[in-house]
Amino acid sequence: MNERLETILADYLKKSLKVMLCSEKPALQSKVTTLIQQYSQFSVTPVPSVGALKQCLKSKDEWHAVLIDSRCTFSQELFTNIRGNFSWMPIIVLRDLFVEDFSKEIYELSHKKNVLVLQNVTPNNVKSGESRNITVCPLGKLELVVPTLQMLCIKKRLFPKKMPTGIGEVAVKTLFHENPVTVDEWIELLGIQRSKLHRLIHSHAPYSPRKIVLLYHAYRIVFNKSCNPDKTCIDDYAPHSLNDQAKNEVFEYILSQGGRLFSSTE
Repeated sequence: MNERLETILADYLKKSLKVMLCSEKPALQSKVTTLIQQYSQFSVTPVPSVGALKQCLKSKDEWHAVLIDSRCTFSQELFTNIRGNFSWMPIIVLRDLFVEDFSKEIYELSHKKNVLVLQNVTPNNVKSGESRNITVCPLGKLELVVPTLQMLCIKKRLFPKKMPTGIGEVAVKTLFHENPVTVDEWIELLGIQRSKLHRLIHSHAPYSPRKIVLLYHAYRIVFNKSCNPDKTCIDDYAPHSLNDQAKNEVFEYILSQGGRLFSSTE
């Protein structure tokens, strides 16, 4: 795929991943928004109050992740509303240096086993948290937010109902780690029947396995295109992951979908 086609693909996916940024600090809002919106696929909405949170939840927008400042005074309302409005939602806590700065609820969540605390951006610590809804990232290492947010938002976009478990979780990990180009390759890597993969996907996502594979690669292509030495990016997706023919299939499919790109139709 040449650079022009990659640019067109990036335009099709522009602002398709919507993120709430819950913080009462304008300086932090500005810093984090600038960092994330280097990637045009993200749209960041500052949420400085409970009122703003309720307005976001009343809107018809889909949301794909929530970033929350560890000193946020309305964290309890946030978590209550997240649980009440979404079957699952990736949450990244932007943590201050001292744990006592956490609100009580975030403090409790940060000490549960299902919370991933990121210290360094390495393949292992990002992968190990793939099935976890809450990630804690030090404010002093905001560069860790980007690759984690990319991974989590793609997952929420592909599996908006709920994250698969069991063999379904293995299927998701295989997709992200092995980058199968076709459904046949995905099935072969999993060692399961086609009908079983279709049942797994149907119970967790509004898309077919083929659409999931192509949407997955579309996001990975545009994120990979945006990466440079000054930016961090989700790993395990080398430029040679797809040959030109496979990239062109991704592009042609996305282009053919038009306004139906995120509908449940094939």
